[in-house]
Amino acid sequence: MTTDIDSQALVTILREHARFAEGRPGGRRADLHDIDLSGLRLPGINLRQAKLTGANLSKIDLAAADLSDADLFGVDFTGANLTRSNFEGADLRGARFRGATLKGANLAGADMRPGKASLGATESHTDLTGANLEGSVLRRARLLFANMKRANLKDVDAAGADFENVDFEEADLSMANLSGARLDSADLTAANLSGANLERTSMLGSRFRGAVLTGASIDSGAGDDALRGILALPDELQGALRDHASWAASHGERGKRLTLEDQDLEGIELPGAYLSGARISGCNLSRANLRGATLELADLTGCNLEGAVLAAADLRGIKLRQANMRKTNLTGADLRSMQV
Repeated sequence: MTTDIDSQALVTILREHARFAEGRPGGRRADLHDIDLSGLRLPGINLRQAKLTGANLSKIDLAAADLSDADLFGVDFTGANLTRSNFEGADLRGARFRGATLKGANLAGADMRPGKASLGATESHTDLTGANLEGSVLRRARLLFANMKRANLKDVDAAGADFENVDFEEADLSMANLSGARLDSADLTAANLSGANLERTSMLGSRFRGAVLTGASIDSGAGDDALRGILALPDELQGALRDHASWAASHGERGKRLTLEDQDLEGIELPGAYLSGARISGCNLSRANLRGATLELADLTGCNLEGAVLAAADLRGIKLRQANMRKTNLTGADLRSMQV
């Protein structure tokens, strides 16, 4: 729980901290832990190495501020203006950035792992849902288990960053530099990775359902079958699959349902594809690879699935009326409530 602070007392603390940061006599490190500073305008202020643990900085204006090496554990930055701010080396464990603007911010080396405020407390994850980080620097930043759903990460420099188990659902990572980064077990459902640099990037167990990878730079042989399948798809189809993944993940609030009619998709590689509720009628899917795909409640009426691989696929409630299932591989598929 945060507490208010007298304006004159705040001015004194900030003046003394300025002297501290500049190495001048009479300086003292600012201690503003658990203080409510929401809505204040402090652009360009120097809070390097300041202690702000648990503070409420929601809707604050800290554009171009220096917060490098600051203790920002559990700080609430919801809706804050952090454009071009410097967070290099800061402790941001468990911080909340929902809807914040971090365009051009420097988060190099920042610690954004989950954190606990006290022994026995519930662990909180860094929340960057819907945050704007376009053009920011995230080199070597640690964001394990962070929530970055729908975040704008366009053109970020995140070389060597640790994004293990991060939720990037519907995030925009186009033109991002993710070289040498760790994306193990990350959820990239409906993420836009067009033009991204994924060279030497570790992606073990990552999920790319509906992701767009047009023009992405990836090491030869890297990734699993699902990733390589996406890379081989036409740009237009990648976009349509991303729209559908957004539609499915948001229960119809965003994106657009995939509708394909009478198209020749013979031999297409879509292992692990996220096609729940899709309408794919009258299409030629002979010899298609849909191993492990999610086709729950999808409509494949009249499709040619001769020789197709649907092994381990989720086919619950799927419609396959008048479909050609000759030599279709259904090994291990979930066929409950299938309509043939």
